[in-house]
Amino acid sequence: MNINPDWTTMYSKDPYSRERIIRAVSLIRDKILPGDVVIDLGAFQQFVKGLLPSSSTYIPFDSYPYKDNRIVDFDSPIQFPQAKYALCLETLEHLKNPRNLLDSASKCLCRDGFLVVSLPNEATIFHRLRSLLGVPDMECFSYPGKHLHLPSLKQCRKFLSTYFQIVGEEYYISPTAVGSRSKILGSILSLIPDGAHYWLASICPSLFARGFIFLCKHKSSTSQ
Repeated sequence: MNINPDWTTMYSKDPYSRERIIRAVSLIRDKILPGDVVIDLGAFQQFVKGLLPSSSTYIPFDSYPYKDNRIVDFDSPIQFPQAKYALCLETLEHLKNPRNLLDSASKCLCRDGFLVVSLPNEATIFHRLRSLLGVPDMECFSYPGKHLHLPSLKQCRKFLSTYFQIVGEEYYISPTAVGSRSKILGSILSLIPDGAHYWLASICPSLFARGFIFLCKHKSSTSQ
């Protein structure tokens, strides 16, 4: 995949976040044709844009005025422009009513279009050990940016399947995220090769994946 060098520089401090977005976009990039509309739901700094074909039409949306994003209230029904592709990366878990955004996305997508969703896993073995030891969530009352929903992999699948059929699924890792909570455990995990982290995530994603990436299509398009 050809990557805009400016985009790589912006994410140089967090390679795992960069890898997460690359994995998400790679699920649709080769399908995108010249002129296809791609909407980014939760665009933030528009890192997705640097990974898309320059011939596509990129339309970014967010709840906060980052860059030149179109500002919307994701918790309310929204009439998005018709699009062939939509990305909703690390967004749904921040919303009071994520069902509204999923419903709005289903209505704007072409029947043969694709939606890519990524959601963090807050039930990894690290999270479970912290809960067992009685260590509270350090971001419990933080605002904004707090995760309001902490779904399991099974719950993610069930929720997305309300409007879409999941046709692809990948997992991502982020040992640095653990390091931000526990320097000792983070140092230990950093010694393990990324390949081993991905292997564990593929075997038991509920315990070892830091998050999940889903490729979705309209149910009607997959039943024809």
